[in-house]
Amino acid sequence: PDDRFYQLGTLAGRVATALATLKMHPAAKRPSRWNMISCINVIRRHAAFVEDPSNSSLLDRLVDTHGLCLDSNHLRCQIIHGNINHRNVIVLPSSNPFAIHGFAGVSYSFLAAELATTCAYALLARLGQHPGSVILPIIQNFHRQCPLAQEELACLWSLIALRLAVFVSISAHTRSITKGREPVSCSEQPAWTILRQYGLSPESDEISKRISESICLLDPLPATLSESVSN
Repeated sequence: PDDRFYQLGTLAGRVATALATLKMHPAAKRPSRWNMISCINVIRRHAAFVEDPSNSSLLDRLVDTHGLCLDSNHLRCQIIHGNINHRNVIVLPSSNPFAIHGFAGVSYSFLAAELATTCAYALLARLGQHPGSVILPIIQNFHRQCPLAQEELACLWSLIALRLAVFVSISAHTRSITKGREPVSCSEQPAWTILRQYGLSPESDEISKRISESICLLDPLPATLSESVSN
C-alpha cells in the first residue's frame, strides 16, 4: 500500500536520528563513490564513460546547476546509513513494523543525503508519476522524525538529482571496465528519464519550491541551520 511506501521517510528519519548519537569512527570517512560529499568528483570522473554525448552533456549541466549548494559548512554532516530504500526494508509483524538492513554503506556524509537517497530510489520505483507526488510525503514523514533546516531543504532536490547522476555515471563506468558483460541495470534508463525531464530548470526549481511549501504545512522550521544546531 502507498502509506507503507511513504513510511520510508519515517524509517529514514528514525535511522538518521539514531545514527546521530554515534561517536565518529575513522572508517566512517573511508573513500566511497556513493558518498554524496564526493559526488561532484565522482560524476565528473565517470561522465567520460557515458556513451551518449547528450547524456554526458546533461551530467555536466547537472553538476554546474546543482553542485553549488554542496557546501559542508552549510549542510550538517553525521554518520548516515546511505542506502535506505524499499529493497532494504524488512516488514515485521509487530507494532513497529519496519526494520532496515544493508549497513555496509554507512558513512560520514550530509544528513540531508540520507533523505535524498531514499527519495531517489522512490522515484525509480514510481517512474511515470510526477516527482512531487512521490517524494513530498516521504520528505514530510522524514521531517517529522528528523527536522531539516531551511538550507538543507533548499538543497534537497539538488541532492536527489545528483544522487541519480552518480548512479548513471557509475553504471556507465562499470560497463566500460566489464566490456559490456555487465548487464544494464533495470533502473538506469528510468534514472536518465527523470534527469532529462526534471533535472534542470524550470522543472527543478518548481520541485524545490514544492518541497519548501510542503514543509511549511508542518511544524515551523528553525530560521537558520545554526539555530537548529544550538537548540
